Amino acid sequence: MGSNVVIVAPSYNPQIGGSIVLHKLCDILNQIGISSSLTTTVKLNGPSNYFSLNPQFNTNIAKEFNPLTDIIIYPEIERGNPYKAKNVVRYILSKSHTVDLPEGSHSSTWSDSDFWLYFHELFYDGLAEKNILHIIQSKVDLYYDMGIERTIDLCYTYRKSSKILNQDSNSIEIKYNTTDAELLQIFNKCKRFYSYDTETYLNVLAALCGCESIIIPEEGKTRDMIIDKQPSFKYGIAYGLNDIQHAQNTKHLVKSHLENLEQVQIQDTISIFNKIFNHFNL
Repeated sequence: MGSNVVIVAPSYNPQIGGSIVLHKLCDILNQIGISSSLTTTVKLNGPSNYFSLNPQFNTNIAKEFNPLTDIIIYPEIERGNPYKAKNVVRYILSKSHTVDLPEGSHSSTWSDSDFWLYFHELFYDGLAEKNILHIIQSKVDLYYDMGIERTIDLCYTYRKSSKILNQDSNSIEIKYNTTDAELLQIFNKCKRFYSYDTETYLNVLAALCGCESIIIPEEGKTRDMIIDKQPSFKYGIAYGLNDIQHAQNTKHLVKSHLENLEQVQIQDTISIFNKIFNHFNL
């Protein structure tokens, strides 16, 4: 494995899941001895030269790139092959690559030799081999129960949900630009968290802080279906008010479960990158 890996990503943003995943993947690759760095495109980071890293991760900005021998990883929202690389991995973090656009779908601009890698089964489309690599930043070092008095009845988030409901005045809406420091305080001051989004990691962060975390049910989805696609949601989270006992009985398992998932993802990364290097005969 003499080749380097360059991951195309936006600046690190703790509120954007795709950004976290790509930067964390770079960190894991460097942990396991596969030289990895980050770069970006105008599509992902705009025209600005500013590019931020997470100082807690072992990551750096790519200084050079050999398009013939190195591997480049593009998230699915990137069209074509801006770096004209021979060895391309498409890391699919959403379903946007198959959306029909006037200029054609994103995946229609990809090469047949590209290696398709899916973040989890939720985004698997059956168009390529089923290669799954689920990466998380557990944040168990940032979120915890502070043991303070919970003076606010509830907090809630809509995120990807289209439902907009009236909430009690003694409540807080959590929006996209809420920082980790602010979230830590909110989840420790609130008694209950209502989530209208079955995918957001806020569901887990609330549970880590001892806040009663409740996903509002979606038609056609069950708790087991969600856990199959979001392994980090296994403990400490209720799927509807009738499931609160499950959340209460398992909240003490949340932290250790997340720590275990972080160890599993290291082994999964080793396995999938052995496959990637073999795919490109490197």
